[in-house]
Amino acid sequence: MINGKIVIIPMDQLIRMRENANAMDDPTFADLVAKIDKRGFDQPLKVWWNDIIKKYEIVKGNHRYEASKILKATELPCIIGEYESRDEAIADSMSDNITTGSIDPEIFTQNYSRLVAQYGDEKVEEMLMIKNKKSLDGLIKQAREHLPPDMKKAFDEAKNDIKNIDDLAEILQKLFAEFGHTVPYNFMFFTFGGATHITVTMDKRLKEQVDKIAEICYRDKLNMTIEFQKALDLYMTEHKIPLIPETQG
Repeated sequence: MINGKIVIIPMDQLIRMRENANAMDDPTFADLVAKIDKRGFDQPLKVWWNDIIKKYEIVKGNHRYEASKILKATELPCIIGEYESRDEAIADSMSDNITTGSIDPEIFTQNYSRLVAQYGDEKVEEMLMIKNKKSLDGLIKQAREHLPPDMKKAFDEAKNDIKNIDDLAEILQKLFAEFGHTVPYNFMFFTFGGATHITVTMDKRLKEQVDKIAEICYRDKLNMTIEFQKALDLYMTEHKIPLIPETQG
């Protein structure tokens, strides 16, 4: 691994960072695929080596990675970021979304709230590099753009009360609690070996159940994958479906 320098990494060693809050609509993503197909890949990803899963998590460039998968790329140019921890990598991703990207307000708020609970307001502001008003105004604008119409109206009514990112996170949390059922995009991705194999669309009830399981796993330091496996084993046993034997490694 060469920190801060461009290296070529095979696709099967790369994986999306699920906490990346960058949002892109379908037409823009289609344009990205067409651009890479026509002109080639000219901007490296920024990645972080996750020693637990033994893969490079994508800090910046998830959409370029997904576009490259569609185009059957086998490897991509990457810059390996220098971070003290995974949370520092997440903060760098969030910071980049603020200054150059477009954010998914729900994912951003979840990330921010977790970081603040662990590190405190001042440390997180330092991690995100968003101490000036211009950055905050840009973040407010980006958050608003990705809200459904009814949430935009409520957001506009509360917008003048936003003096810092903490205020923004609090308002977004309240809005998602009240209007979350109107947000149309809820999906669950099942991956193996870095490649997405199954995508499940979640209705409001399933989304709330998954969120509750995630909350319990985070609180009790449980592996969410193992907990899902237990649920699937129980379902298969009840329906007399032969269990798949565990593999080693």
